[in-house]
Amino acid sequence: SVLSKDLFTCPITLDIMDNPATTAPCGHMFEMQAINDYLTTVNVCPICRTVVTGVTQNYAFKNVIEAWLAQQTE
Repeated sequence: SVLSKDLFTCPITLDIMDNPATTAPCGHMFEMQAINDYLTTVNVCPICRTVVTGVTQNYAFKNVIEAWLAQQTE
């Protein structure tokens, strides 16, 4: 498979994301709870240090992760 676990792993928790969220404007992805907790202390992206103006849940990517996880258990 082209898709690897690394693609679905949150850079903060190092676990596969349950609720992936995307930061604006840089577009990096994290576990929703982890990035929200992180942003309470520092308002910059932990990957690129860009000031974060918003965080949105990434439902499409959540579906991709769920489909990938289902394939892993087959």
